Amino acid sequence: MPVIRALFASALACLSAARGDLTYVDATSGAGGNTTLANGTSYTPPLNGTNGADQQWEQRTVFGSGGNVYESGGEGGENAPELRMKLTGLVAGGTYRVRVHFWDAGPAWRIRAGFNSSPGGNTLFANQAEAAGIGATGAVAASTLSYALVPTTFVEDDRTMYSADLGTTLANGSGEIPVFIDDLAPVLGANERTWFDGISYEAAAPVNAVRYVDATTGNTTRWDATTFAPAADGVTGADNNWERRALGNSGTVFEANFEAPENAPLLVTELTGLTPSTSYVLYAYFWTDGGNWRLKASVSVGDIQINGTPGNLADDFLPTTPPTHFAANDNAGGTATVGSLASATTFTIAPLVTEGNRTLMHANLGTATSDAGGSIKVYIDDFAAGSAVPRTWYDGVGYKPALALEPAQDEDGDGLTNGQEATLGTDPYLVDTDGDSHGDKVEVDAGSDPLKATSIPPLPGNGIGIAPDGAWTWFNDERAIFHQGSLFTGYVKGNGQYGITRYDPAAHEVFHMVISTAASQQQDDHNNPSITVLPDGKLLVIYSKHHGGSQFYQRTSLVPLPSTNADWGPEITVAMPNNHTYSNAYLLTGESNAIYNFSRCVNFNPTITKSLNNGVTWETPQQMIEVGTNNVRPYSRYCSNHTDRIDLIYTDGHPRDVDNSIYHMFYKAGAFCKTDGTLIDTMANLPLDHQGGQRGSVIYQYSNAAWGLGQGPDHWIPGARGWTWDVHYGTGGNPVCVFQVQTGTDATWATSRIFYYFARWNGTAWERKFIAQGGRGIYAAESDYGGGMSIDPSHPNVIYISSNAANPFNLADVSNVPLRANARYELYRGVTTDGGQTFTWEQLTTNSERDNLRPIVPENHGYERALLWFNGTYSSYTNYNTRVLAIMENSLSMRSSSFGGNTATLTWNSSPGQMYRITGSADLAGFPLEAAAAIESQGGTTSHTFAFPLPLHNAPKAFFRVETE
Repeated sequence: MPVIRALFASALACLSAARGDLTYVDATSGAGGNTTLANGTSYTPPLNGTNGADQQWEQRTVFGSGGNVYESGGEGGENAPELRMKLTGLVAGGTYRVRVHFWDAGPAWRIRAGFNSSPGGNTLFANQAEAAGIGATGAVAASTLSYALVPTTFVEDDRTMYSADLGTTLANGSGEIPVFIDDLAPVLGANERTWFDGISYEAAAPVNAVRYVDATTGNTTRWDATTFAPAADGVTGADNNWERRALGNSGTVFEANFEAPENAPLLVTELTGLTPSTSYVLYAYFWTDGGNWRLKASVSVGDIQINGTPGNLADDFLPTTPPTHFAANDNAGGTATVGSLASATTFTIAPLVTEGNRTLMHANLGTATSDAGGSIKVYIDDFAAGSAVPRTWYDGVGYKPALALEPAQDEDGDGLTNGQEATLGTDPYLVDTDGDSHGDKVEVDAGSDPLKATSIPPLPGNGIGIAPDGAWTWFNDERAIFHQGSLFTGYVKGNGQYGITRYDPAAHEVFHMVISTAASQQQDDHNNPSITVLPDGKLLVIYSKHHGGSQFYQRTSLVPLPSTNADWGPEITVAMPNNHTYSNAYLLTGESNAIYNFSRCVNFNPTITKSLNNGVTWETPQQMIEVGTNNVRPYSRYCSNHTDRIDLIYTDGHPRDVDNSIYHMFYKAGAFCKTDGTLIDTMANLPLDHQGGQRGSVIYQYSNAAWGLGQGPDHWIPGARGWTWDVHYGTGGNPVCVFQVQTGTDATWATSRIFYYFARWNGTAWERKFIAQGGRGIYAAESDYGGGMSIDPSHPNVIYISSNAANPFNLADVSNVPLRANARYELYRGVTTDGGQTFTWEQLTTNSERDNLRPIVPENHGYERALLWFNGTYSSYTNYNTRVLAIMENSLSMRSSSFGGNTATLTWNSSPGQMYRITGSADLAGFPLEAAAAIESQGGTTSHTFAFPLPLHNAPKAFFRVETE
């Protein structure tokens, strides 16, 4: 089936289907207003009566609709800043026609407006009669239009409101459309002024809308021609059949993989009544609840491998052709094409697109030609992945004639216009032309080839993929360790299984293992395992459910370098007196290899459980700190020198409940001490009475007081509550730590802000410094969940942060902190050379499609740069679709060289996953001679022996260099 690529204006006389009259929205500014500066910063213009060219808008509050207009150039020529007015509450993905409203009293008052920020560059509008003479686009009198919500006035004295058509655009995933407003810039005089009043919009259907067809047992059958008999609603268990659920469009969806992993049969939905031998654009529709629900769909049965044995998952469809495998949130580790949100405004008759917490997803299937009888078959399958999480809710299909395409439109919604797709040679009907699971626009932006499946965008930060599915809380450690040359990382998968991945930097290989059982697993990121190296080199992992019972679980590896599930001993349940959460296990060689597991348990407070025989048995748990009642509990972060000392920083409680300060103490030789070594109390006398004064040294003291002379955010932020992130040892073994403080609450999440601090013990006192804006919490129900901070334990002057602040290192203002335009969290690396007084910052991830969260640095990594984090969509601690990534880098530098005859061996510092080549030169003018190529990194160092290029044989001197490929 050839793809239609010709691009020309349709000659069909089609009119846009009206979806309702215009809704007028008056422009408002200041706190809570819909109009800001173009970068999103809140803006309050000066009010009535400002004279002179102050290069600002003036807010006139006695004119226009609602008694409010924004004026530039009223008193003289000036250039006011570009504004952004945001329409909200729209249908996500919906198509809308948008108009900007302005006033004119002659000779030609003007305005610039568009959907993208372009100061002085957006389309210039003026009234129709005068537009042509000044090179502007004509606007119509606003009173000539039809409204569902009408402006309060259209004419005032000699002034008339005009409306300029900006065209159609799509609402983003949050149901928002930003419109950018500007004046003439520069205005030539008072008569070329701008009076901006507001915006109106209406839903619009595209010229060639999609016809939705609900899947039923009448139009959908099994591909193998046996009777299609889906199970009734409510049938439980893995019966390897579709279940008919009373949900979705027409009250029916076909569901697989809900109660348990199963493999439902391949289906065929047949479209009938089409024009024979005619090309159509095809779509498939499935649901998601925010998790990464999936669908397999194709117009060609040859693109879906046939599963001959329904009970055998091994021969089910495999993602060898990713365009037939669709996911809701991301590309599922490079195996799926991302679907888009279905928009009610793209259909001839809109189907149900939201229901409860579920959203209908839209999958582009490309084009197909109807047969002589006017029918097309669409093939549908589930995703039998051995997990109930990527379930399938199949609802129906859609189609429309494959008409000629408008170059300025985006037929497949991938972000490239049809004209751009024609230039690139990509398929304008498919989001992912080459089937590598990365959208065409994503590839173009990343510099990879959208027509070459082997050319894929680099991972964020040019990172290494560690695990395709995983996340963690930051209150369990060690989450990741280097052990015998391999990196071991623990995490919780999206389906609630607890995973361990071993990454071998020398071979650039990963080995994924699942350590949890059905009894211990829980879909909650609080449950990631703590990993401890035992004296014999084997690994002990300890993990718990979050509010899931009075026990913890443990497993011990059977070998020092476990690589498969079979390399682990049985799961052991250890009874505890109360609910057990947050395992932090440390082995102290100076105490005969005693293991201390710090957790939250007794009375919901920090608790210590000790083992003297490598975890075979555990002593009676001891409550370590006693704070409050009714779930008030400190939040602790730990580190250890693994010999004789364990340090912790901790809070008074949870920041939503308590006005938190932050404290430090350490354990050594059976005693707990303040930072300066002053005894707090002994292990025998636990718990420590925090409210009675038995507490560590203060790092940050909460205060609601205003700053006095010489005070500022380095001291405290008024009303900001602390939370802990990381602690390690700095110069001379003195502790260093990073923490956050937060203003606002869950109820004020949109304006709540997080601030990042670095602190160090200088030998006599704690020094702290406000170092970065953390932005906003990850989601509203946990407004205190920041993006994250981490210290490099091997280089404690290096820290990493995740922030969605627009300018993370603008520390001048803590009351007005704008976010990035898409509120995306990016990673930054900071280095201090003066004890934390100043930092030099480097941005590690840029323009990320998904958030980069909770960075950590494993101990003893041996690299100049080492970092782990998870990347993806994080909706809550029980609902996320994220992958684990890493950076491990060394600067390319020579370590040693040896020569013999016409051969040589070079050894250099290298980075895992990198490819190198060696070039040679007979002189110093260049290195034109290739000596070796495609040399795979061997980890942190690489060594290679090679023969001299023939022109260098027996040369008196030979120069070589190593280059990255």
